[in-house]
Amino acid sequence: MARSIFAAFLSVFGLGGPAVPTAAAPKAAAADRQAAADKSMEYMGEIARAIIEADDIESDWDELSLLLGFDDDGELNETYGYAYDASGDFEAISIRPRLLREPAEVYRQWLMRLRDGKIVEPAPIHNGIIKMLFQFNRRNNRVNADFEYDDPDRWKVTPNNLDAMIEELRPKL
Repeated sequence: MARSIFAAFLSVFGLGGPAVPTAAAPKAAAADRQAAADKSMEYMGEIARAIIEADDIESDWDELSLLLGFDDDGELNETYGYAYDASGDFEAISIRPRLLREPAEVYRQWLMRLRDGKIVEPAPIHNGIIKMLFQFNRRNNRVNADFEYDDPDRWKVTPNNLDAMIEELRPKL
């Protein structure tokens, strides 16, 4: 599942390999895609590091799913999710947004400028990500991210969907 979401992420940002007419261009495009994927992993690593350093999770967790919400100005303003231990038990979590603000907002801004594996300047005019599902397994250091651009209620946890959301958000890394 993580591989397919990452593949979808790559295709959303034009990293899936557009057809290019010249012989040299496919190699350059592939190099651009790889560089963008590497940079994306670097940014996700910074978010994971900030989560661990925040020390806001009390349980002995193996994996977590953390939802990061951004306001209209692109500022991180909410975090919530679940930490899962090796036995499958979970606890509801939240990381203080100020502790994740810098790496999350830098990553969001970088994603807004990414087109076809290259950074474009100035950034295209659009609202960008309104929510990010960030998943991390601290035993094997795998990360995954999924993004929402339009629906503020995606991944919303309510009393009616609590059990289903706990399972839907459970990482499979």
